[in-house]
Amino acid sequence: MKSTYPRIITVAMLAVFFCGATEVTAKPKGFNYDEAKVPEYTLPNPLSMSDGIKVTDADMWRTQRRPELLSLFKEHVYGAMPPSMKIAHADITGFDPVWLGGKGMRKEVTLYFNSDRTGPKINVLILMPKKSSGKGPFPAFLGYNFSGNHTVHADSDISRGLV
Repeated sequence: MKSTYPRIITVAMLAVFFCGATEVTAKPKGFNYDEAKVPEYTLPNPLSMSDGIKVTDADMWRTQRRPELLSLFKEHVYGAMPPSMKIAHADITGFDPVWLGGKGMRKEVTLYFNSDRTGPKINVLILMPKKSSGKGPFPAFLGYNFSGNHTVHADSDISRGLV
């Protein structure tokens, strides 16, 4: 039997992406958005190794300096990519078949990555047209945000649970 989880995730990600764009004005507390308040700093020379040795040719760049810079970005900026995990459970945690006055349906799904429903999970908000009846393909909105699905729309029935 073919799993429907990949389709749910794809639809959910698109909805979070498009709906998350409605909250572009939200600013997390404690972050500096004023460039004048950034302290003095000097960017490292991209053509000098961390130990001061100068990059002398393209091969040295590809094999030594570029990996060194990518490692610095991984450590200080982006972080490491978490290992790939399979979805162990998908629970429907909210459903409104007449969302937006009957024009659409709202479904909330919690995706668990451990069989005992502990550890990492993702709360997905899926917004779809009423006529979709859950069988695709159909348009849907999916967005990605760090503030919780309840920030996507003013609907007070959307779960306030954060991942």
